[in-house]
Amino acid sequence: MSPEELEKLIKQHGEAAQTYANEAIQIGDTYIILNFGFDATMHNEEAKSLYKYSVN
Repeated sequence: MSPEELEKLIKQHGEAAQTYANEAIQIGDTYIILNFGFDATMHNEEAKSLYKYSVN
């Protein structure tokens, strides 16, 4: 993940996103975080956007 992409991800999802940046698998312009631990209080759509993050 490039520094620019990581910065964009952090702006959208907060510092927690940085923790998982090294675990992300890139497929095209999409990053998938397989081991992301979802918080039970997290809204479903927010969880989906953190799980599958598209750079574009």
